[in-house]
Amino acid sequence: MEQFTALKIDNWQDRAGNVIAKIPGKSSERAMAITAHKDEIGMLVKSIDSNGCLHVRRLGGSKCSLEELEICGVRPGTKVVIGNHRIQPFRLNDYIASYTLDNKASVAILLELAAKIIAPPVDIYLVASAKEEVGAIGALYFTQNQKLDALIALEICPLADEYPIESGEAPVLLSQDNYGVYDEFLNAEIRQAAKKADIPLQLAVIDGFGSDASIAMKFGHVSRGACLSFPTQNTHGYEIAHLGAIANCIEVLATYCMTVH
Repeated sequence: MEQFTALKIDNWQDRAGNVIAKIPGKSSERAMAITAHKDEIGMLVKSIDSNGCLHVRRLGGSKCSLEELEICGVRPGTKVVIGNHRIQPFRLNDYIASYTLDNKASVAILLELAAKIIAPPVDIYLVASAKEEVGAIGALYFTQNQKLDALIALEICPLADEYPIESGEAPVLLSQDNYGVYDEFLNAEIRQAAKKADIPLQLAVIDGFGSDASIAMKFGHVSRGACLSFPTQNTHGYEIAHLGAIANCIEVLATYCMTVH
């Protein structure tokens, strides 16, 4: 919020925990939003055994005794995340590596867009959404309360043998994920913006995946949704992405926002 304020952009936090910045357009009759989730995936304590070992969904173990854990307030239902000392981004030549890169890089894109987008044709909302990893709760709250013509979600695209996606500078525009098909006309507009910015796009259909946009569409909160992403290795692990792909997401979206009609 401080960075939005430094750019003299009106911003606030809503009841769902979303941080929202509004860039007024030349016309306020229409509005669109770009979301980047600010929460990170972690673990949930399922149970604690008699010797103080934590049982979580994916990782487990603790050097503390049961009594020490109780004093700290650890109980079944406690959320667990990677320690701050292990999540600092690390540069690998043209790549960036970090835990929780999906939200770090996506929010960084939002901040760059805030600096680039000036007097767009329509109102633009930049939303650092809350609770995306547990059902896009923040995005659903925002889209239920704000009328939008379109919603574009920023995300990572997993690099895996089953998908025809290559690591590198080209962002990925999704056509479909587990929650449904993205709007083909909005995708066409984004492809046109990428062409105008001279940036290549990759296209993909992804399984086991959902975004703020596809979930908001499924619940009928927005009629047009899209998801622009950057190819990433080790999804929800120690993620690695090309800095060029992140930078190109900025350029594509800035071009789109300044030419949307």
